Amino acid sequence: MPTPLNASASTAGALFSNSTFEIPQFQREYSWQEEEVEEFWTDLQKNIDTDTYFLGLIILTEEGEQRKHVVDGQQRIVTLTLLATALFYEAKKRERSALADRIQADFLRSIDYDTDETNPRVRLSDTTDDQTLQIILDTGQISPNIDHNQAISKRINETYTYLRKHLDSDLRQDPFKRLGKWTEFLTNKVYFAVFIHPDPASA
Repeated sequence: MPTPLNASASTAGALFSNSTFEIPQFQREYSWQEEEVEEFWTDLQKNIDTDTYFLGLIILTEEGEQRKHVVDGQQRIVTLTLLATALFYEAKKRERSALADRIQADFLRSIDYDTDETNPRVRLSDTTDDQTLQIILDTGQISPNIDHNQAISKRINETYTYLRKHLDSDLRQDPFKRLGKWTEFLTNKVYFAVFIHPDPASA
């Protein structure tokens, strides 16, 4: 008899700050086009003043105490990571260093307490696509050397460019307060339903 899928609610901040994510080889690559990214951005922006916003179901398997393999929800996890990266670099640009540190710690990098090294919270299975993502995380810019035959890397760059452009426009009304509002919203008010599958082999 199959095990019922019992999901628990988690804020995006709690989920990301307590996990690192890897996309297994068998998962499809990042595939969101501008239409999906626009819907993602518009829905978040429209609901930024609400107490809670539900971003859907995430299915994971555990590969160690913190490391999770993403069975379902890759598109939202990667896109949210790109939005958090855009927020991080906007906060740094506008000298909100404490806010930038919070975004980086919660959403972008975990720390190894034994070595003091930091590691990205999200890694992709394909080496080239992961390099594209890590360049954005490390620099806040897309790679100028992108091979346009690499469709997935191209989509990742296009998504980041879209989010960075629209976030910049959104912040113009009051950059200081909007950065704080966006960070609080993503950290404490955006929720996932999270199911951690007990059996990685059958997930």
